[in-house]
Amino acid sequence: DTFYAVEAKYVRELICSAMVTLIKSDEDSRYCPMINYRGKLVRAFDMQQMRGRRRNNASMIPGVLMIEQKTGGGKMAGLIVDSVEEVMQSSENGWSESSLSVTNVNKKLIKAEMLKGNQRIYLLNPEFLFDIEMIDQGSSCKH
Repeated sequence: DTFYAVEAKYVRELICSAMVTLIKSDEDSRYCPMINYRGKLVRAFDMQQMRGRRRNNASMIPGVLMIEQKTGGGKMAGLIVDSVEEVMQSSENGWSESSLSVTNVNKKLIKAEMLKGNQRIYLLNPEFLFDIEMIDQGSSCKH
């Protein structure tokens, strides 16, 4: 029932089905979900888990939106999503400060919100994901 948006400049592609592997961090006992993206391990972020919801422990994920920090290269990440609905155009005027409950993660993860019809859409801040828990060429997961 929650809708999110990502600016097109971050989106690389949608993978319709992906295998997720948990990889243990060298620094502590945390496990980071990773996917094999064209021969390279890439950190995956589950939108349900980031919002405090549980997903069943299936290793196959229905959809992964691949995002890239810098167009044409740079760090990659996967956003595990339930579905991708549509591509929409909007101006900056349509977005306003988010009214989500103010937790530290929400303030950094959600950049803005928009009301479209009777649906509230939250604009994600991918830079937050690249800053917090990124595995880049074998380095460990941080939290």
